[in-house]
Amino acid sequence: MTKTIYNLQFDIGEAEKSNVLISGGNHSGKTRLACSIASILQKFDWQVLAFDNSGVWKQISDIPYYTVIEPQLYYWKTPVTDTSLIYDISNLLPSSQKIFVNSILHHIWNTRTNYNEKRLMIIMEEAQLYMRNIRGDTAEHILRLMSVGRNKQTRLTAITVDLALLDSAFTRLCAIRYHGLLNPEENAKRKFRSYYGKQ
Repeated sequence: MTKTIYNLQFDIGEAEKSNVLISGGNHSGKTRLACSIASILQKFDWQVLAFDNSGVWKQISDIPYYTVIEPQLYYWKTPVTDTSLIYDISNLLPSSQKIFVNSILHHIWNTRTNYNEKRLMIIMEEAQLYMRNIRGDTAEHILRLMSVGRNKQTRLTAITVDLALLDSAFTRLCAIRYHGLLNPEENAKRKFRSYYGKQ
């Protein structure tokens, strides 16, 4: 069931079965594209959780709620919600962002069942921070959800500047892919050609 909203074609049926990848260089519209996808999904009664380490989502997204996560030594005061929400994690160091995201995904896995009323899309800005190597301790819940999240009616969207910066296991599990401006660095071009050929 492909829907066109805001001049964007997005396959809702495919999103139920697969993950989503958005890549492109700086200022190529990746975040605005992800916000449009989030808007479409909400219109079809999906819950959307966005992890925003840039601090811009609350200005450009129509997700109704957001919370700013402040650095704490041992814990974060985190709202648990069944509504769409932006987690602004821009005040956390990247190492803390990884731990925070992993802990939220752990909670999601433990609290969702196969019969949830709402489907859930998790959107990760600057996903290369979490997905360079998804076999590490701070990414094990990403690995689990990207692989079998469909059983929990949960899918992932990764936003990255460069396809080469993500673990290839995730890319292979993305049937929906949007690619913007390709970075000129040779490794980025090589990675792109390995998936799509020289054309």
